[in-house]
Formats: sequence, C-alpha cells, structure tokens
Amino acid sequence: MKFLLYIGALTATLPHVSGSGSTQTVVPACPPQPATPLEQEKIFNAFVNEFNVQKSIPEAFNNYIWVDYIQHNPSVGQGRDAAIAALSGRPRVNTTIVHQAFINNTGFVHHCESSTLLIKIMDAYRMNGSCIVEHWDVIANLTLGEIDPTPL
Repeated sequence: MKFLLYIGALTATLPHVSGSGSTQTVVPACPPQPATPLEQEKIFNAFVNEFNVQKSIPEAFNNYIWVDYIQHNPSVGQGRDAAIAALSGRPRVNTTIVHQAFINNTGFVHHCESSTLLIKIMDAYRMNGSCIVEHWDVIANLTLGEIDPTPL
C-alpha cells in the first residue's frame, strides 16, 4: 500500500507543460511499464535531451531512472538518489553529443564535455520497459595538448 501511495504522490508532482501553456499531469516512465522498442527509444531520447542538453539532472533522473537503478561507475553509489547527488554537484560544462543510438533495449550516448579539460564519455543505459534501470560508462580525460587529431 505504501508503494502505491508513493507512485500516486510522484505522478501528481510531475507536471508537463505543453506548447499551449496548459499544465497536465503525466505518468512518469518509472516504475517500469510495458513499452515497445519505439516507445523505449522515444523515452531514451527524451532522457538524453533532458539530462545532457537541458542539464535538468534531478528532473531527468526522477522522470526516467528507476529508484534502484544499477550503477557500474565505481565513483557513484547505487540507485537514482546517489546518481542525482553525484551529478548535481558537478559544474555545468558545454556538452556536445557526437553519437546517439538505441538498440535492443539499450541506449548509447557518445558525448564530449569541455571546460579546462576535454572529456570524452560513452554512456550505455539499459531499459526495462519504460524505465532506465542500469548504467555503464567509459570516460577519457584529455588535456588540450593530448588531443588526437582524429575526430571523435
């Protein structure tokens, strides 16, 4: 019963503003619900936009990441709340998405972050139905003098 009350409270707090300026309540992607491969791809693309482009970290994770999601980055704790805490403390940087793909319930984002260092990152996210439930990444930190002349 407590779980059902939590879901109701969560859906009630996630307004979606449409282009007409009206507000309507939407159901979040999590907990996982059945989703077709096309629906999963749309959900994944919405997550990437909200997280990587708009930099809305808490909103992106609360909307699309399962509360107990599995994190394979040893610098970040397990679960959605640990990821929000770790990522929210980072300074805002310019992000360029180089490649993005979705296949077999897994989304991939290859992106580059630039500040004083150039950081190349490949993130992989596994989905269960409508919800992202697992994450892996590969991160390469480069100084500007170490940049390989070949493109990302």
